[in-house]
Amino acid sequence: MGVTESVVGFDAREAWQPYDSSWDLTRRERFLYRFDLDRPCSIDSAVWPSVFTALAAPDPPEKFGYQDTWDSVAALEAATTDLFRRYPLGPFETVAFTLVEDDTSRASQPDWSGIIPPPTPDRLDPAWRLVGYDVADTWATSALSNCGFLPGIDDVAALRRRWAGALNRRHLFAELDEAFAFRDMSDLRLRGEHAPCFVFGVRIIV
Repeated sequence: MGVTESVVGFDAREAWQPYDSSWDLTRRERFLYRFDLDRPCSIDSAVWPSVFTALAAPDPPEKFGYQDTWDSVAALEAATTDLFRRYPLGPFETVAFTLVEDDTSRASQPDWSGIIPPPTPDRLDPAWRLVGYDVADTWATSALSNCGFLPGIDDVAALRRRWAGALNRRHLFAELDEAFAFRDMSDLRLRGEHAPCFVFGVRIIV
């Protein structure tokens, strides 16, 4: 069947906080495979916060979607515009997240139709700029940036040697083949808690 990519949700993610301000050395050592970054980006909002979280503003009541994402770009843009009126909002990026599947992920997938509300728009726009690929579990917890290394079990240096070179400066995979390979490794490494994992595309809406 080949590789397919489908839209799962949207968000407005902050882009004004310096990388060092929220990722001190302890956090980097615990979670990241590569350190020389512009900022870690992810479908996981604990890794890459929404503008609402970054400003300590409550989520609008109209927010609805897969995990921490929105199912509607129009509703998200209206809420962000309203946020501008009430808070000194800095640079941010409006993001579309996609589920990228191959035969392996389709064999282990949950019933996504019962988990992901239909998004609007529901089709990938070729104008959206690909930032890279994340790997996360069904709850959008990133295996790449938010599961951490397992003390006494993981050979952290070896893991970094294997994967750091495949990541871009946003701590995302540049190549889909590498993202799938990391997913397969994560299914073994994180089995029992976060497996199965899936590949998610991160695209900037322009």
